[in-house]
Amino acid sequence: MKRAKATALTAIAAALLALVLGAALLALRGPEVPVLKVSSQPFQVRVRADGVLKAIDSTPVSTPISAGASMTIAWIVDDGTFVRKGDLIARFDPTDFEKGLRDGQADEAMAKDKIAKAKAQSQSVNVGLDLDASMAKRDMAHAKAFQTKDEHIFSRFEIATSLMDTELAQSRADYAQEMKKAKGTLARTEIDLYAIEAQKADRDVKRAEASYNACEVRAPHDGVVILQRDWRQELPRPGKVVWPGQKLAEIPKPGGLQAEVYVLEADAGGLAVGQRAEAEPFGYYGAPVAAVVSMVDTLARPRFPSVPVQYFGATLKFVGKVPDSLVPGQRIQAVILIADLKDVLVVPRQAVFQRDGHAVVYKKGIMGSFKPVPVTLGQGAPGRVVVKEGLEASDVVALVDPATAKAADAEASNRAGPSVGGAP
Repeated sequence: MKRAKATALTAIAAALLALVLGAALLALRGPEVPVLKVSSQPFQVRVRADGVLKAIDSTPVSTPISAGASMTIAWIVDDGTFVRKGDLIARFDPTDFEKGLRDGQADEAMAKDKIAKAKAQSQSVNVGLDLDASMAKRDMAHAKAFQTKDEHIFSRFEIATSLMDTELAQSRADYAQEMKKAKGTLARTEIDLYAIEAQKADRDVKRAEASYNACEVRAPHDGVVILQRDWRQELPRPGKVVWPGQKLAEIPKPGGLQAEVYVLEADAGGLAVGQRAEAEPFGYYGAPVAAVVSMVDTLARPRFPSVPVQYFGATLKFVGKVPDSLVPGQRIQAVILIADLKDVLVVPRQAVFQRDGHAVVYKKGIMGSFKPVPVTLGQGAPGRVVVKEGLEASDVVALVDPATAKAADAEASNRAGPSVGGAP
């Protein structure tokens, strides 16, 4: 009986001792901190992009430069229409050009009438001045023939009057000649001005004729018409005003396809020429088509005018055979491999903290304590980042700030009440 009682007391004492030792060890160990063992592993960064298929070489279809003015689209083929050489692609409204042609022809006819009138008036004036000059010459000849000079026969008044008649006739003849020259010069100047008006009207007529003749755009060769979007991302349509030389569409030439894609500016870090990619065109159910990045824009720009989101444009060159079912203008999605590293140390981004402007991780020591260790970071991906220096494989790092975890544990203990053996 006494032995059983002693055995029970010994068991209770051992249990209490184990409980006290466990509590002491728990207090020494501190709060639970989630950790991760660092290991060497492969690391890849992939970004998504979307865009359209484009022909490597194509013929642009533009509004004729000879139009010389803005034009309104009256009709245009549907996007993706197959056309033969010489087929009509677009027709423009000729109303303004017809009016300009009529106005130019009217101005030209009026200028020619003015020239004819000026020539007729000049000829009439010349005839009148010639008559005046001939009459003045006859009067001068008559005055000279019958001029009174004998002072013994005629009085001084008669002699003076005869001399004045002679000089007056001479002056009238000279005046007629000078007036003929002046009127002739004035008539030629007026005719030249009307000729300038006629030339201007003729140019207007030729411009209007060129614009009228440019109201139809036809296909330069066989192919599929791919309509081009403007800066508002709108396709050309009837009623839209376009300018001379503005690109309306393009007709791809045989010889291959490429993809023009757009990558969000936030995802484009490290995007460069030569990186591998895989493209999946919409409506294509085969394996993804391998490609490489052949060109990257130097500056990001909005893809749509009303949306301020910035994108980097890139061109993908396909590797190997492109399926025959793919056509220009087809929408495409692509995955670009920006980074492909082997055997690197990778940690979650939540394990990296900023202290005094430097990146640190909390490395677990032998006694279970955590020490901040500066690290040099490499390439990153959503949720993960490469550690280039500062850690080694098999190191254990905290996934949260240990100080924050300790404070949270203390707060939880206070909410739970006094510990075992504490004051009531």
